[in-house]
Amino acid sequence: MQQANASPEELREYAERSNQEKLSISLRMLDRYMAYTPRKGDRQDPRPTQSPGGLPRSNRSLRSDDENAIVEVLDQITLFVVTGRPGEVVSAVFTDFSQAQVRLSANGVPSSAQRQHTEAFFTLLRATRRENVVENRVRLRKMIYTFCAQTIKVRMWKIWKSLYGDRDTMKELEQAIENLEKEDETPVSESVVPGYQNLGLVYSNINISDLLPSQLVRQMVGDLYTQAGKWKEVNNIIVPDDDEIQRTCLLAHILGVSRVMISQHISIRKLVSRLMKLGRFWHGILSLMDWAIQCHEERKSIQYSWIPEGTQSHKRMRAFKLGTRPEVVVEYLANSRSPNVPLNDIDWKVLKAIFHGWNSGELVHPVLHCEVAIIMAYLDHDKQKMPRIITCNKRSCFTCQKWIDLFNQIRRTRWSTLGSHMKYYMQWQFPGTVVANPIFDEVDEALLKLVEDEAFNYLVRGKITQDLPAMQSDDDASLPSGSPKTDIAFSIAP
Repeated sequence: MQQANASPEELREYAERSNQEKLSISLRMLDRYMAYTPRKGDRQDPRPTQSPGGLPRSNRSLRSDDENAIVEVLDQITLFVVTGRPGEVVSAVFTDFSQAQVRLSANGVPSSAQRQHTEAFFTLLRATRRENVVENRVRLRKMIYTFCAQTIKVRMWKIWKSLYGDRDTMKELEQAIENLEKEDETPVSESVVPGYQNLGLVYSNINISDLLPSQLVRQMVGDLYTQAGKWKEVNNIIVPDDDEIQRTCLLAHILGVSRVMISQHISIRKLVSRLMKLGRFWHGILSLMDWAIQCHEERKSIQYSWIPEGTQSHKRMRAFKLGTRPEVVVEYLANSRSPNVPLNDIDWKVLKAIFHGWNSGELVHPVLHCEVAIIMAYLDHDKQKMPRIITCNKRSCFTCQKWIDLFNQIRRTRWSTLGSHMKYYMQWQFPGTVVANPIFDEVDEALLKLVEDEAFNYLVRGKITQDLPAMQSDDDASLPSGSPKTDIAFSIAP
């Protein structure tokens, strides 16, 4: 006799729940699955599987030079108009190929402080000329370092985690520097340490051009290690003055791009990612200044706009409770997708461990994500000539990326983001709940099927390998090489 974990009434009630509710529940279960760490003795034998919804973390290698130029500007804009508060996400797109008209979208409604900062930010860029670039760079730096202080502190803390929290990092760095010493024959060059000449801002008392590559790298690593010792606790980090922040961000950028950091070791890859992210507060300011000057010299006026407040994209659904027990969802998925699978074959013991402490009363507050809101704003402009690359201050979540892929397939468009950090968010809102449109209904239905297939694959088919760690969103290297999530090739719809 098969073990029953759900009553017929519970199964019927779940089947009658809305698509939004089913989506949120499945996403919450997948999130719990990914965060689960088996206790000793509970670990399952690894059984490799491919996730039907798997995505890589980045599509950088698939972008053209022109697309990378677009990303370079928009990526910096989205970073510099957020404070770094948890959950604060902004996306951006160019609305024409002049690459001077920017449309912004936020998860929710931008705060008044964010709107004021963004207005001052674009006003400064619009006023930048070659003759005042040095002065405006200082002003922009001060503006960004003040508004984005929390982001800077978090990125400093991440570097502390690499240098002090991971014992392999310094060991691997020392080995890399020793290998570089064996190659030292001539003074430092751009091929070994790109941009090293800018380090005059950091080492004004050293003739950098006379140093050997290994000497310069060792100096940078030692100085950054000393600085990072003060970054152990995010809330206790004291952000230094503008000049000191600039030197720190410059040091992080130059070290991050140096040849010694080329490694397949996971600790070094994490460190490089974290260095480059802090380094954007130096390199990114230069990039935006160059863009502003180019726009002026080509007689293009830099303009921006937020997706207007009060539009349909800002409408919020009423919150609802998860309600349903995980066992009910597992049986529902088993019955609807593989009714011949014996329920006794499901590892209920492991499932109960994964969902221990499940709170059926937990509230879900659906939020329309900003990447999707941009696409909705241009739904009736398929033929408008504009780059369809959406950047975001964070990588897109699993659900956004898959919804965009499905939208492209159905609508025959080519929208893209910068990749996905693969996290599941139960608060993700279907566009079809915001705007009644058969296109959204079709895409939403396809997405629900894909997410439920994902849950079915892991939870019903018994592929609970637990080779995957809890999902991370702060690093390029947050997923291990060879994991089922990492190895799926990124696809772009025709």
